[in-house]
Amino acid sequence: MSRTHPPPNAFKARTRLGVAAGAAIFVVSTAVAAVEVRPLVSAINAVGPKGAAHPAAVTALRQLGQAGAAQIPEILAGMGGASRLSANWLRGAVEAIAQRELDRGGTLPQAGLEAFLSDTTHLPQARSLAYDLILRVDPDAKHRWLPRLLQDLGMELRREGVAFALTEARKGLDAGQTVAAIEAYHRTLSAARDVDQINEAAKRLRELGETVDGAAHFGFLLHWQLIGPLENTKDSGYDVAYGPERDAEPAAEYAGKTGAVKWIDHTTNDQYGLVDLNAVLGKHKGAIAYARAEFLASEAREVEFRIGCQTGHKIWLNGEFVTANHVYHTGMYIDQYAELWRLAECAASIASSVFSDGCLLVPMRGLTALRLSDESGAPEIIWDANRLRPGASGPLIHDGRVYVLSNATVRCGDARTGELLWAVRLKGTYWPTPVLAGDHLYCVNQDGDMQVVKLGDTQGEVVAENRFGEAMHASPAVAGNAMYVRSDRHLWKIAK
Repeated sequence: MSRTHPPPNAFKARTRLGVAAGAAIFVVSTAVAAVEVRPLVSAINAVGPKGAAHPAAVTALRQLGQAGAAQIPEILAGMGGASRLSANWLRGAVEAIAQRELDRGGTLPQAGLEAFLSDTTHLPQARSLAYDLILRVDPDAKHRWLPRLLQDLGMELRREGVAFALTEARKGLDAGQTVAAIEAYHRTLSAARDVDQINEAAKRLRELGETVDGAAHFGFLLHWQLIGPLENTKDSGYDVAYGPERDAEPAAEYAGKTGAVKWIDHTTNDQYGLVDLNAVLGKHKGAIAYARAEFLASEAREVEFRIGCQTGHKIWLNGEFVTANHVYHTGMYIDQYAELWRLAECAASIASSVFSDGCLLVPMRGLTALRLSDESGAPEIIWDANRLRPGASGPLIHDGRVYVLSNATVRCGDARTGELLWAVRLKGTYWPTPVLAGDHLYCVNQDGDMQVVKLGDTQGEVVAENRFGEAMHASPAVAGNAMYVRSDRHLWKIAK
């Protein structure tokens, strides 16, 4: 749950650490000698705001400046325990040592730098600096490294790899290699994290007739419940635990700033997941709003919660406080704030497997087709399709096609190959597995809306919508000529 404007996004801007003003005291010595790097780096990393440990850090920085170029990888490794301030100091020292060595006609420790770059446990910014130093001596090294950076854990280096992949995909397209170019653009889209690169890959794919689900790629939460306004005149409510954050099970209604307020279901259609509170709740001054959303984690893992917001906000996960930024009318952009967190596994998010034509289709990180072997007992992976990843609902198979429902999108794939054939967007949040009847797919969302998708060879189409008006968490069932639909309160029979 987040107070005010909470679109979490998946974009990482490329940044470069600048040299801090304090590093200007660095004295370059013409003498080069091996120094004890570790204690000097520790002293520099101890520097803090308001001059904390500053004199000792300045002395250590001067001594570190006498290190030889061969010790650069060791200094880079020390950036792993650095603050933003001390990392700037260490970066300045490394660049000064490298430039001094090159000015005197020497070279840099290429083998050591490449080994450092290969070790993804090091700080991404330090690895990025190592990459820059490698290219300073050997510009052609980028041809070896760029293909390897496409899936790099460091966003700066990944951007370099994605840029290279986009260029190569375009070359293939210009050469008439359309199929290979489409595959290359899909790989690039999966790897990209920066909005400009994602948009470029998505644009090219759409021009080539491919379906691209940008919201799913970014990982936006699109379906929210909003409530407000609550009192915040002169910032008086920011630290007040109003009912929506205080109550383990929030009530349907609370006393608001101008009267009783209730939760409002809202789905954003903004391509960047923007939730416009003014448009939904009305324009208010000195007000607080809450937004809550549900998502499921199929495995325990580390994640980043990312949010863009122009004013103060707080975030909780399952009642546990995550982060806050008490600001007032700042600019806003996606991934403006990010907070590392660890998700616990939610077993309920694992959809059921289905068996068809000798293969078991298992929802994992995507959808995996396994063929069971009588000889070895170990299953054989036939295909693995990330683009056919189901949500909470299970996959369905019909006439050689597999259908999945995830992020309010029905996707159709070839059950033999895992190739995505088409996708169609629905409305709402979906937990129940759809039901097939004839050539139609019946999908019910949590709000009690049923959308009927006609299944085509090349595209699906929403041909009907029915509103039951009650919360639904169970799949419809078909028996004979009738369909049975159950809400939290009623059971309907629909028949000709």
